Amino acid sequence: MPFRWGLSSMNKQMIKYMKLRIRNKGDLIRLRNLIAYKVFRNSTKINKFISYKISWREYKNYLTKTLIDITKIDASLIVDEVNYVGKMTLENRFDLLGSGWVRYRSDLKDDSRNTCGYSGISWNVDIKTGYRWPADYLDENKCIHSPDGVDIKNVWELGRMNFLVPFSMYVLSAADHERQTEALIHYRNMIQDFTENNPVGIGVNWVLPMEASIRISNILISYDVLKQIDTKNIFDKAFTMLMAQLVYGHIKFIWNNLEKNIFDGRNGNHYYSNIVGLLVATSYLQNKNIFTKKIYKYARKEFFKETKEQFYSEGGHFEGSTGYFKLVAEMAVFGTAMLIRNGEVVPDFVMERLYNNRNLAVSLRKADHSYYFFGDCDSGRFIKIVPHGKFLSNSEAESKFLNLDGYTKLYGKDEKYFLEDDSCMDSLIRYADGLIGNTKTDTSSLEAVIVCQLAGKRLNYQKVYTNSYGTMEQNDRKKQISLNLEQSTLEKYPIRKTTELSDFQMGNNPLDFMLFSKMGVCVIRNDRVSLLFRFGANEKTGHGHNDTLHYEYEVDGISYQKDPGTYTYTGYPEKRNVYRSAKVHNVPYYGQEQRAFQGIFGYGTTDNREIVEFTKNAIAVRYRNAYCDHIRRIVIREDRVFVEDYGKSNFDIHRKRQIRTSPAYGVIYRNVEK
Repeated sequence: MPFRWGLSSMNKQMIKYMKLRIRNKGDLIRLRNLIAYKVFRNSTKINKFISYKISWREYKNYLTKTLIDITKIDASLIVDEVNYVGKMTLENRFDLLGSGWVRYRSDLKDDSRNTCGYSGISWNVDIKTGYRWPADYLDENKCIHSPDGVDIKNVWELGRMNFLVPFSMYVLSAADHERQTEALIHYRNMIQDFTENNPVGIGVNWVLPMEASIRISNILISYDVLKQIDTKNIFDKAFTMLMAQLVYGHIKFIWNNLEKNIFDGRNGNHYYSNIVGLLVATSYLQNKNIFTKKIYKYARKEFFKETKEQFYSEGGHFEGSTGYFKLVAEMAVFGTAMLIRNGEVVPDFVMERLYNNRNLAVSLRKADHSYYFFGDCDSGRFIKIVPHGKFLSNSEAESKFLNLDGYTKLYGKDEKYFLEDDSCMDSLIRYADGLIGNTKTDTSSLEAVIVCQLAGKRLNYQKVYTNSYGTMEQNDRKKQISLNLEQSTLEKYPIRKTTELSDFQMGNNPLDFMLFSKMGVCVIRNDRVSLLFRFGANEKTGHGHNDTLHYEYEVDGISYQKDPGTYTYTGYPEKRNVYRSAKVHNVPYYGQEQRAFQGIFGYGTTDNREIVEFTKNAIAVRYRNAYCDHIRRIVIREDRVFVEDYGKSNFDIHRKRQIRTSPAYGVIYRNVEK
């Protein structure tokens, strides 16, 4: 007899026994899942027990349709990087958060998955440490507070299945029909493997609905492509029903566990991913029933609301890091594409934010085509179609990165190694190009083609304004002040220090100031030099660093004073705090952190930033916290660039601690960059 939804005395005793906090309907579902798991130890029976399994009569409501026409995809757009990831996926080899291209396989004895040439995957094992999370119920706190060196993100990254869309493109480009058949069988086995060993709501891959939202989106887009290639009925009726069950399970799980109000009453990237995941899943359904129609309408309403609240109209995201900006901006593009596909009218404020997100991404690009980054950069992606990076040999990769120690002993020295650039925003720019019809770039990219096909058309959106000097938003114009007022203000700061950037040679071209005031960044650039001034935003978020007033620059492709990156979250909490500290950023230092650390993501003190000058030759920002009041000014005089610091008490500059830079989450250079 199934449990009732109410908290009966029996259910209350179970809750007390399991010591679980029941905060919402989703927690009660997971409790029932756990009880079922301990009783049955079988995913099929569990799904039947907890009503995550749909009947054969209902499964037709969860069949998916085709949104992508593979006949309109030019095979020449499927580049070597895509094919490399596809081949590695066929071998169950994934490079996840600095692991290297390691082969993932089941380590269970007598595992039924190791049949028919398919080696199963241990979905709940941290590949770097071998630590195995239990297969039953887990809450987020248990995942975060794990042994030293163990990082839950390594497992979650695998469970997101960002490798499936490149894999589908690889299969599409394969000229060998036998290889295509092999790949389709591998895909089927992989989906079956995950489904059978990760019952809905149970285990590490169902802790966060965000992970489920990203996973189902990647599964649906890849399945859309691959089922059109299947001419041998590899995706038979049984697998089709399994896919319908998978879609239903993800939709219901996300719906029952929406991640709302995690920023003191404000929604963040987790909730936004839930909404976009529901939009993708319901938009792929051939037929919507009462339940899925309700979910789609809710997701549509919340998408518009959250897009307006989470993104700034000038471009950027309130959580204050380039990594999370890229992740959530990708979600915004795919969510908009789904709405366009469904015939919805997209408000101008959504298109404005998509366009200016693209504008910010372009502004962050350096002359060598790498990108500035700041704040938490945890390598998160929503949909990955084309990975961007460069090829090395295994020996070159190991010699360059400390996290790859011993890699050549496993896979040899000469094998080709693809090093992905996780800070790269080329995909975000191309996604926007596939949706916005008047961008002035070449849109013949695989990313643009896929997004355009998902949407069904491209929209002609006209640019409203730019963020360069002289054409700012109206609320920024009032921040332009006269030199006389500036001088009187600076007289209140008796301690002054000036640094000339002697190697910042402008050449003959003038510099352009690109200001994104709400996200707290200004980029000063011409065609051969650029400088990023990071002053932060007055927002409460867990993904910013103590980097207020940090600056870095590049000249002819050579970078100076680079941001150190993120490296880790929960794996090494002490190192986490080092990489987000003021000591490793190029900021004025008053002997202590700008904000006191509070846990892995929080800060215990408040601070304030204010733009006090913005002209065609200078920008100045005032920063205040409990113990300092400081102005940093970047000014151009006679084609020379100066950084001027003004304080009311003693401070140091040029104290940036030299540490190994982390260009991506879990990745760390072997040598310290000077």
